[in-house]
Amino acid sequence: MKKVLIVEDSKLTREMVKDTLIAENFAVVEAADGLEGVRKAYEEIPDLIILDVIMPRMDGISLCKILTQGSETRDIPIIMLTSRTSSTDVKEGLEAGAVDYIKKPFDSIELIARVQSALRFKSYKNQINSLTAKLNELSITDDLTNLKNAGFFWDYLNREVNKIPRLEKPLSLIIIDLDDFKEVNEKFGHLVGDRVLKEIATILTVNLRRYDLLARYGGEEFVVVLIDSDESEAFRVAEDLRKKIAEKAFEEDGEKFPITASFGIASLVPEMPKNMLNTISLFERADKALGEAKSKGKGICVIMPVSYDEKKAGPEIIEKDF
Repeated sequence: MKKVLIVEDSKLTREMVKDTLIAENFAVVEAADGLEGVRKAYEEIPDLIILDVIMPRMDGISLCKILTQGSETRDIPIIMLTSRTSSTDVKEGLEAGAVDYIKKPFDSIELIARVQSALRFKSYKNQINSLTAKLNELSITDDLTNLKNAGFFWDYLNREVNKIPRLEKPLSLIIIDLDDFKEVNEKFGHLVGDRVLKEIATILTVNLRRYDLLARYGGEEFVVVLIDSDESEAFRVAEDLRKKIAEKAFEEDGEKFPITASFGIASLVPEMPKNMLNTISLFERADKALGEAKSKGKGICVIMPVSYDEKKAGPEIIEKDF
């Protein structure tokens, strides 16, 4: 049953509108002035609002502007029901956010027709909003693994890095690259390679905190952003993920094959110089650590230690937990 809020200071008009709507199986909520209308709109979140223009305490135009700007009420269609029906009045009401305008005294058949039309409009708008949300989600999601993609990762990382001076909490980045993954594709085919990537994504997902960001950066690379985590915590996380991947038994046509991964780790802390508290610097340091891991035999975790002098920063190879 659709719910309609009537905001009208005339009790007689409210009763007439209410009776008309109830006869068509609508649920009705009433408010006698603009301020009560605001409260009822937020309490009830109706499907539609019928609103008078001239009311005590708050007029209908002001109320309409408030409701069409509120995050919880902006999608509720509003129909103006008023004796003020000049072209200027209609223009003002529509510009305030109303979807329709009905003059007093109203015709019951016309009122119901316009109410149903406004509700259809809302239904179409909801469908569009739902499709838009799905398209937006698809645009930031990796098709194969259903993880967030590289575009989302960069936006997210940049936002979180910018928060560091205000929140005064560290942030860490882990770049993960599967070792010799090209050989898996060449030997078993890309379908098997894709299956392995999805299984790796699952391993990483279940072993990370709910609020950590895991994204597929591209190919066989993944990235993890750890909020409120320094380099020692990031290393513990990376080492745990490295072991979980190495322990996984991959198999195709009865043949088992191992997968190892190299990890590059870098962190930012609030005490670092402002010129080093930036997204590119963090990524470059983690990527440099990853390159060091690859050159030192693969399947290991390498940290680029926090430094207050970027020129002196160098990788640190650690093969055991802190």
